[in-house]
Amino acid sequence: MYSPAIDLAVGPFAVDRQYIDEYDLMVTWSRSMLLEMLRYFKLNLREFRSNYPAAAFDRIRRLNPNSRFFLAIEIERRNRSMKYLNGSVFNSSVFGRIGIVVAWDQDRLEDLLRARENFEYLGDLRKNTFNTNNLLILNKVQFAQSVERAAERAEHQGRRKPRRPGRRRK
Repeated sequence: MYSPAIDLAVGPFAVDRQYIDEYDLMVTWSRSMLLEMLRYFKLNLREFRSNYPAAAFDRIRRLNPNSRFFLAIEIERRNRSMKYLNGSVFNSSVFGRIGIVVAWDQDRLEDLLRARENFEYLGDLRKNTFNTNNLLILNKVQFAQSVERAAERAEHQGRRKPRRPGRRRK
């Protein structure tokens, strides 16, 4: 049986049960970091001259509710095989509520964006494909900056958790 190994996963890990509500809350808590990653991804798509724009944040956060992990992160450093890169795109998107692929260099970034482009194109042709709307493709600097800034914001806020959505203070 095929058993993919995700390079980095952020849990809780949905093995014996689903964590749909917990992942919804984690998206809310991580919103600023995820929005920054989305901004970088849109920049990458623009520079790549993609024919397929990134999904809106609300679509990204809701696409894969029954995921195995909150974040499924694949790191692509040396591999040049498009077959392998397609697998990384697929695995991160399928197994994460939010899928992230980190490209180590410009060549890998372009290859990964090309892999995404191909999946989107197959969908346009009404071929059997899967939805990549919950996928973010970043370079290593963009990923590191997004995570570091999120950590700085959390420290600055005194590590208090944000309010749950929909609740108002009295």
